[in-house]
Amino acid sequence: MTIKNILNMIISFFKNILNKKKLFIKIGISLSLLASTVIAVSYLFNMIEKFGPSGETKEKTAIFVQFSLPVKIVKDKANGFHFFKITPAIEGSYEFPDERTIMFVPAEPLRPSASYSVTTDLAYIKSKKKIFGKTFTFFTAPFQLLKSSVFFTYHPVTGIEREAVAELDFNYPVEHAELLKFISLTIEGSPAVFRLENSVSAGRYYIKTAAPERENKTKEMSLMLREGLSCIDGVNPLAASKTIKLVVPKKDLLEIEKTEMHYAEGFSLVSILFNYPVASENLQNNISIIPELPFKIETEYRYAVIKADFLPNIEYKISIAKGLESRGKHVLSANYQRNIRIKDRDPEVKFADQASLVPLRGQLNLRYYAVNLDKVNFSVFKIFKNNLVPYLRSSHEKWLYGQEIDSFEKAITGELNVKNYNTINLSEYRKSQYTGLYQIEIRDNNYHYNRDNSTFLVSDIGMVSKRFGDDG
Repeated sequence: MTIKNILNMIISFFKNILNKKKLFIKIGISLSLLASTVIAVSYLFNMIEKFGPSGETKEKTAIFVQFSLPVKIVKDKANGFHFFKITPAIEGSYEFPDERTIMFVPAEPLRPSASYSVTTDLAYIKSKKKIFGKTFTFFTAPFQLLKSSVFFTYHPVTGIEREAVAELDFNYPVEHAELLKFISLTIEGSPAVFRLENSVSAGRYYIKTAAPERENKTKEMSLMLREGLSCIDGVNPLAASKTIKLVVPKKDLLEIEKTEMHYAEGFSLVSILFNYPVASENLQNNISIIPELPFKIETEYRYAVIKADFLPNIEYKISIAKGLESRGKHVLSANYQRNIRIKDRDPEVKFADQASLVPLRGQLNLRYYAVNLDKVNFSVFKIFKNNLVPYLRSSHEKWLYGQEIDSFEKAITGELNVKNYNTINLSEYRKSQYTGLYQIEIRDNNYHYNRDNSTFLVSDIGMVSKRFGDDG
């Protein structure tokens, strides 16, 4: 009696019960009878309770079946013995962990992307009860493209696309020559030349081609990976084709992002920031400055620097002609004009001499300079003798250590935006009846922090002037 016969008998039994009266009572009876039948089947027959593997499995695995009752292995010493019929065939050996289990251990890992079928061969298996065999299937992970990406590499100076790269990541490695047969690359529908590179990571490959030049419209690149590609030692090939696309941007225009004026005494320049690097000789032939003056151009990456004797408070018009090309052949599409003006330098006042000995005879002058000021103010302080040490050590306001004995104002004449030098005469302080340390301060009354001070000593040998902050 086969399993099929037993199942047919159970189904017929239920049909008869359901066609009679007292349905619910008889269903209970039928369930009891079914349980009894299952127990009877288990007692009368030796059936496979467990088996494996099933579904997707790893490449290193064992194949096994476990019977409901003990079995006895009969070995044919002449012909060997096989308990499983495995398709495709696998080399390996059998093990018997217990009296109910038969296990087959493959000698090598299972083949990638392969489907296997196992049928128990009962020719060498004996049991006190009738044995029922089984057929089951399993498979290793199908060969597939796990991930793909496309990107450009760029020129380090021009920023233009240099190479288009497609990265393919498979779950199994592929022969280099085999992969070449199943990939193709087109640019705007036309075949393109490419090269294939293997990665140090198994299963990863790079398809590279020179990036096409940008034009006034975008271009589409398509990489086709066709179905039928097989991995190394694989059984089932790639199930579906895949197309990977990359768009080459249209050609950018040359643009001017920022223009700035910089000025210091004896030094002035205009900096122009482009969106792409420009050669100095190209810019020299396409730029003009009004009012005219000699100028020199230097470039540094995307910056162009125009050096000239620009003067403050004069408006200059800088013009750059359309058609100017960057190093990467990007073109300025329209004329560019910018009016710039150098503002005056911030007011400044300083003593010019850091330290000097003022003799008993002579002019006894102390030099100072002022920038963009009409007048400066002076104060003279006599430092108290008991404050000499803290005064010399302190970096704070020096007048805190003495008393103001004089103050006056001086008019400044000269040019704008340059250091206008003048002197102050200290001879009257030499005549002072008090020898000792004095501080003189020069300042701009309109701005608190625009000030400077110097210290001078009235002594029997003359006067010593010392400017604090620079030489101790």
